[in-house]
Amino acid sequence: MAIKYGYQALAASEEMDGAKYKAILMQILRNLHYYIAPSFLQPRSNLPKKVHATSFLDGMRGVAAWIVLLSHYLVDVYPKITFGWDTILGPHEYPKIRQGYGNPPPQPTDIFLQLPVIRVLISGNAMVQLFFVISGFSVSYRMVSLLRSGQQQRLMETVSSACFRRGFRLYLPIIAVMITSELCAYYGYFNNYPSLLANPPPVNTVRGRVGHFVNLLDHLLGNEIWPKIDAHGYNPQLWSIPVEFKGSLAIYATIIALMTTREKIRLTIEASIVAYALYLGNTELSLFITGMLLAELHHRKAERKQRESANALPVKVESTFQYFPPTIRKRVPHWVPQVFWCAAAFLGIYILSQPFNPINTPGYKWLQVYSVSFLFRVNAWNVVGASLLVLAGDNCSIIENIFTTPVAQYLGKISYASYLLHNTVIYAVRNPVMSWFERVMGVHELGTLVMLASLICAPVMIWAADLFTRYVDEPSISFAKWLFVKATKDST
Repeated sequence: MAIKYGYQALAASEEMDGAKYKAILMQILRNLHYYIAPSFLQPRSNLPKKVHATSFLDGMRGVAAWIVLLSHYLVDVYPKITFGWDTILGPHEYPKIRQGYGNPPPQPTDIFLQLPVIRVLISGNAMVQLFFVISGFSVSYRMVSLLRSGQQQRLMETVSSACFRRGFRLYLPIIAVMITSELCAYYGYFNNYPSLLANPPPVNTVRGRVGHFVNLLDHLLGNEIWPKIDAHGYNPQLWSIPVEFKGSLAIYATIIALMTTREKIRLTIEASIVAYALYLGNTELSLFITGMLLAELHHRKAERKQRESANALPVKVESTFQYFPPTIRKRVPHWVPQVFWCAAAFLGIYILSQPFNPINTPGYKWLQVYSVSFLFRVNAWNVVGASLLVLAGDNCSIIENIFTTPVAQYLGKISYASYLLHNTVIYAVRNPVMSWFERVMGVHELGTLVMLASLICAPVMIWAADLFTRYVDEPSISFAKWLFVKATKDST
């Protein structure tokens, strides 16, 4: 009997231990899920915040970041997509075409993605210019609000805080990406990528990698002009970050300089800066100040709407035809403004989809013929296209709703990480996967290889960008805020 009871006790003890170990294992799995699963698989508290007046900018930035990703994903396997549909290339244009994966024969210039408007899906360069307009809008948004309300003390405090934190917010994630790329290259994950763009150090040693990292960081922090493409390192897209930083500083300086000016004078000066920057050939500065100008128009529209609401005036279509008198706006059918801004958005997308050789491309020759190159030293059309698209998003509920969907907002949340990381993921995942399918599965058709690789590359990109946002990007923002508080805290 004693033996029987002993076996029962032992069995009960083992059952309790099994339940205990199972509970521990489940807790480990829950913790692991919390730390490594994408945020959209996390509790709802981690999902994007409630949509606000400028949420469409976040969605637009997210979509643009993934267009840059798609452009870089395809350009090395289909080099001619940078040029226009039905294009005859001149001899001087052939050096611009880089041979892609496996050195395929030259592709024809009649790929579906090269068609006007559709080509915006691979217009990475135009999307970077759209970034600059969005950044100018976002960076100046709160400052313009304080400026217009006459809160000069709070405005100066806001400018001080933003200027102090901007460098940390931009450069700390960059350093993390560059270190990750150097480690991937050191351990051979980039071996399948052409050495021309990767620009590896002469010797693959720790010392060589550190020197390579320091050299690239020096270009990012110090050089006025970004070096040629063979010196970009593993992240050629980083050329835009110093421009972003300088553009932000230009916004802060302009805000302070125009702090006490009247509205009409301020808007005139901002428009003049845009035109003068284009005259000097400084497209980037013109894009940032254009974003600031659009932020002014946004606040002006909101203030007028508030005044007319208080006076019980009709404001049904005010958000679109804001400069028309109320008596005229009252007679405009509600669908007319929507159609107007949808057409403006379509025109903006059409302009942003122009190829590298518009003068030789059907449908885009008129952009050059009717350009203002006699006045501006650069092609100013992308400034127009980006402005039209942002204006349409700010004034048309149809366009705004596209960029405030949960998917677009999520892409906006991970946009900076996606932009910084995408080349590292492409180098480490796309070409090895294409090589594996070609070697093991016997797939040799280039388009099929690209599609199969994308099925793996896209989820990896989303997952990596999500983790990078949570563990690098957001902590960098928090660190910059913490450091500013410490730096400005009264020592007494």
